[in-house]
Amino acid sequence: MEIKSFGIMKNGEEDTIYALTNSNGMRVEIHTFGAGIYKIIVPDKNGKEDDVLLGYSKPDDYDGCDDYSGLVVGPVANRINGDFELYGKTYSPEVNPENGIILHSNGDISFRNWSVEKYSDNEITLSIERKDGVAGLPGNMTVSVTYTLTDDNALHLKYRAVTDRKSYINLTNHAYFNLDGCSGASVVDHLVKFNADYFIPTDEKSIPYGKPQSVDGTPFDLREFKKIADGIDDKACDQTVWGRGYDHSLQIRDYDKTLRLAATVRSEKTGRVLECFTTLPAVQFYTGNFLAGLEGKYGFKNNHRSGFCLETQFHPDAVHHPDFQQPVFDENNPYESETVYVFSVEK
Repeated sequence: MEIKSFGIMKNGEEDTIYALTNSNGMRVEIHTFGAGIYKIIVPDKNGKEDDVLLGYSKPDDYDGCDDYSGLVVGPVANRINGDFELYGKTYSPEVNPENGIILHSNGDISFRNWSVEKYSDNEITLSIERKDGVAGLPGNMTVSVTYTLTDDNALHLKYRAVTDRKSYINLTNHAYFNLDGCSGASVVDHLVKFNADYFIPTDEKSIPYGKPQSVDGTPFDLREFKKIADGIDDKACDQTVWGRGYDHSLQIRDYDKTLRLAATVRSEKTGRVLECFTTLPAVQFYTGNFLAGLEGKYGFKNNHRSGFCLETQFHPDAVHHPDFQQPVFDENNPYESETVYVFSVEK
């Protein structure tokens, strides 16, 4: 395994990169800050290798980044709409005063350096401790993630969190993909397909309201391959208007806690295909609507809609929606999940 320094961060700690490889020559680089994915290098239909993951060229650019690019997010990913009650106790998360919500736990475990527990040529496990009460969220816990790159060009992400009390835990990775490579170009010509018959409608603050809604007759009917461009700017749909595009949780069909295919994305230009499998009940489909053109890797900018996310998770703000699957865990019931990103090529 190749190990190299990414650089010394503002806090004096070193961000270190570990490179995973397989027998096909696929390469995935993981860095210790935020247990983040730094690069995913795969060939296209002509054999040309490209990095298909957005990111930054300097480690300090990840510290506090609004887009959480490639970082592990938790203990609660996505949004919580203010105070919530958990088994008779009220918790007051540290919300943004402008909108009254907390997003991605305010970077609790994302904007910190993780410890490497073990590694080999194709696998690495990282872990971090978080303290009860940080960002107003409960639970002293140990969080770990294991990345494994297999010879079928699949990147497995196995998460585990052990807490000492009833805790709300909803972990994900905030990777931004572009199957045409990092160039600042839009992903709206990518073709997407989701195994989802329902999505979660949200208000202007991206907070869920009501029950899961059928995708029938909406821009979220992605049960057959469609270009992202075909529905992303539907002005007749308040959901895509309020979200400035896709930024919604889709409910995976026939969820049963086993690995199921959640989504498939294809690029006709490069022939690259990405399949996303998960043991979780939902995937947040986000099309980089708020990417602001900051300089990224290779001198290219992370422009508006230049990447898409498949954030596997429980539905956002589930603690306020008892009809959603509840991501509540305790000392006798640790959090465990698995997500797999499989890369292939259609010629």
